[in-house]
Amino acid sequence: MAPTLEDSSSFGVVDFRHAKLNFVITADPSAQTLENYVKDLKKLNVQTVVRCSAKKSTVSDEKMTQQFGGAVKVYGLDFFDGNGAPSHGVVEEWLAIVR
Repeated sequence: MAPTLEDSSSFGVVDFRHAKLNFVITADPSAQTLENYVKDLKKLNVQTVVRCSAKKSTVSDEKMTQQFGGAVKVYGLDFFDGNGAPSHGVVEEWLAIVR
């Protein structure tokens, strides 16, 4: 059985709430975990997924959007965590998404 978001040791889930915004921070899914990942994000009423990664994901943004049935917007931001602050462009993209 593939792990789910409820298994925080597998996905490293952080549920963060600020003002009217709720953020769920988790690891990127693999092809093997995508179905449960989507199912659990739907339970959390996720409306937008923002993927922040400098590495190429094993699951494309298009495939993830498809798994959500087009009901969730999926964005990819190229940012290497641990390499200092993100570029001005990445910050501007992030702010445009959360507005």
